[in-house]
Amino acid sequence: MGKIYSNKSWALIKAAALNRKSVPISSIDIEVIDLYINITTVYKSIHKAAIGINSDIKTILRREKDKKKLLKIKSINFLFY
Repeated sequence: MGKIYSNKSWALIKAAALNRKSVPISSIDIEVIDLYINITTVYKSIHKAAIGINSDIKTILRREKDKKKLLKIKSINFLFY
């Protein structure tokens, strides 16, 4: 269960959201290159890229954190940009 807000609290939250100048960016584009068949695919988020290459999100995030571009999954090589 979530928190129950009063009508006054909802009004304050709504006013803050309406006055927000910029919308927060929730995703980044991930470019994946399959090295065996030389096909480039651009995914709109890390989550969609993980689903597309049948991998885990944590694996992609770990590679990005370590600044490693090459990822090997079950004898398939992918490059991330």
